[in-house]
Amino acid sequence: MKTVLLFVVFCVVTTIFADELSKFNDLRRKFAKDNGIPNMWALRYSKRLLDIAESIPCSTEPGADWLYYFTIGGKNGAEFNRHLFQ
Repeated sequence: MKTVLLFVVFCVVTTIFADELSKFNDLRRKFAKDNGIPNMWALRYSKRLLDIAESIPCSTEPGADWLYYFTIGGKNGAEFNRHLFQ
């Protein structure tokens, strides 16, 4: 019985991790599509990507709210949260 229970727990945890990975990959693909990056796995030096990175205001202070900066000052926060926590 313990073996079956452990197997069930393992399956549930694996499913949760796979779902989270799927959500991350969807965000990655959306970013690539929105910014005209044809192959997200083959990123190289790109002036366009540097311009995008420089347009995001980042703090150098420790403990800064990463979500605020990840969503470009919070203006994309609602869309980010809606997509991430569907």
